[in-house]
Amino acid sequence: MELLHSRYDAGPHSTISKISDEAGYICYLLEDKMRDEKIHGETAIPTGRYLVTLRTEGGKHADYGRRFPGFHRGMIWIRDIPGYEYVYYHIGNTVKNSLGCPLTGLRAVKNDAGDYETRQSTDAYKILAQRCHDAWDRGEEVWTTITDHKMVL
Repeated sequence: MELLHSRYDAGPHSTISKISDEAGYICYLLEDKMRDEKIHGETAIPTGRYLVTLRTEGGKHADYGRRFPGFHRGMIWIRDIPGYEYVYYHIGNTVKNSLGCPLTGLRAVKNDAGDYETRQSTDAYKILAQRCHDAWDRGEEVWTTITDHKMVL
């Protein structure tokens, strides 16, 4: 399965995207600001194509296991991003929740400072996770391709 992670706008500290697969639109994604030089925990992922797998170690995995018993199989891990470690698609509403990871949302809004935020993040995460789980259950690899379109920086 190929996830298409398409960035289309930005605020002073945020970047907003939509993610889709062959079945269509899945949800919005909120990331940190795009930067020429990476600042740890404050920079969006570079464009490119990355393998997506499950990570079944670490505190976030344990937290999601408690939060979503019977559903959670592991963190949705975007692998092998140069200069980044343990980047996940996960739940959150503002770039303060991101630390370099894309956050899911069914709605995207701009706050008074001009930055994007997401809403209904948990619902969006469950949809994205289920699409990935379904692909893995079919024996497919999951990849994500991150692109920039009509960026306002």
